[in-house]
Amino acid sequence: MENKNLSFRNEFAFERLRNLLTIIIMEFFAKGMLETTILRKYKIYSQFIFIASFLFISTTTFAQLNNISVGGGIGLGSIVGNLPTQTSFGGKLFIEAEPFIEPFNSLQFSFIYAQKLEKILPENRTNKYYPFVKGFSLTANSEQLLSENFFVGEGFGFLILNDRTFDDVNTWNYGLAINFFVGTKLSHKTVLSLNLDYGLTLTNTNASFILFILQFNYRL
Repeated sequence: MENKNLSFRNEFAFERLRNLLTIIIMEFFAKGMLETTILRKYKIYSQFIFIASFLFISTTTFAQLNNISVGGGIGLGSIVGNLPTQTSFGGKLFIEAEPFIEPFNSLQFSFIYAQKLEKILPENRTNKYYPFVKGFSLTANSEQLLSENFFVGEGFGFLILNDRTFDDVNTWNYGLAINFFVGTKLSHKTVLSLNLDYGLTLTNTNASFILFILQFNYRL
């Protein structure tokens, strides 16, 4: 009889221990899910704050500079995300100003867009997705004169790039923008140039692009 009571008590104690462990494990996973949700929301909010701050700083900086120019261009190149390199078309719109920092000739704030080339080619687009990237860059550019009207130059700066290379991917990546260019002054207010624009990101999906752009610049 005593052995039966002891066995019953042991089974009861084991059952209580198992229930307690089950509760602890469930609370652990619930806490983990809550923390994951909080971290995800924090990541989204931090990205929004960073991008908003980047745009605010860029626009307020340009408000304090002189000799404002605007322009844009189109061209061909490639984009890379979590997929093989895609031949792409693209372009950019920008505002540019002469800064107060030597040895840079200009400070340029740009909106950049590039998408898989097949998007503009005639074909059946049913159930097809065309990868693309878009973003903003802030670069400091230097120029070297080859003659009175011809010049070469280079620039580098910061890049924020939205990776949309898959229909279920929508991430913001941060990295570097680099460009090389050769151009000619058509008049006192207009410039035509051929640019090589390269964007390399170092976070999330590490999306990148390279574009050869024919660019027009008009001084206001």
